[in-house]
Amino acid sequence: MTFELKKLRYPELFYKADNYSNTNQKVFFILLCLQLLLTVLIAASTLLVAVYDGFEYATRALLLFLLCAVVVSGFAPFLKRWYLARSLAESIKTLSWRYVMNAAPFNINDELAAGLFVERIRELLEENKDMAVMFATDSSQGVISDSMHAVRGIEDKCKKKEYYLKYRVEDQEQWYLAKAKKFSKTAFCINTLMIMCIIAAILLSYCNSFSLQIGNGLINLLVVTCVALLTWTSTKRYRDLSNSYSWTNIDVILLHEQFKSPTCDVSNCVADAENAFSREHASWLARKDN
Repeated sequence: MTFELKKLRYPELFYKADNYSNTNQKVFFILLCLQLLLTVLIAASTLLVAVYDGFEYATRALLLFLLCAVVVSGFAPFLKRWYLARSLAESIKTLSWRYVMNAAPFNINDELAAGLFVERIRELLEENKDMAVMFATDSSQGVISDSMHAVRGIEDKCKKKEYYLKYRVEDQEQWYLAKAKKFSKTAFCINTLMIMCIIAAILLSYCNSFSLQIGNGLINLLVVTCVALLTWTSTKRYRDLSNSYSWTNIDVILLHEQFKSPTCDVSNCVADAENAFSREHASWLARKDN
């Protein structure tokens, strides 16, 4: 066998759960963004009512749109679907890597390992019955992909370790680092914008250039904008996730060094690595639940 394997192809169930999670995540944040934007626009329209006649109709229309967005967001469980589907996808991913790398509990002969893998997938679907009906797959594709069989069949332990380091450890290392930097930068930008809104509101409170009604309206608009930004950044949890991903990135770097050790047992190291990735995912879910 030539070592010309590409990135691991997970079971089809993973891709269905992953797409379903991403879709519900996008819809959830689109609705949240729409609600916050409408709130700011309503504050702006109430200010304009004092200046332009007939703007109250725009305010009423915006209020109706806001009501619709709140109702849809409240009754459609996009958040729950996002979390559950992501949990299912990540569980399938870590099981797949354990299987192909002969890590516990799949450090047994191939036939028994394949049966155990299918059983674990079945257990995951049993735990997520509400979503399982949405992830029906073509039976001809099988639960275990050809790519997974090929990687598990690599006999050269060094090449197998290189494959895991390249497509799992280094991939996760780069992902966590990129996310940590992105979230830290975003948190700084939003925090700066909130500070600017508050400073502008303070300055307006000392300004006598506007009538009392317009001045108060501008201050209210700035405060509402600040609250909308605070709600957005609190929901996205940029700062918390940035710190968490930074620490996980350090853990992954240490795991990378552990694999380089001449005494490293590949199966045990893979088990340790997958446990670390699972802990991060479990803590992510716990933060979301809170």
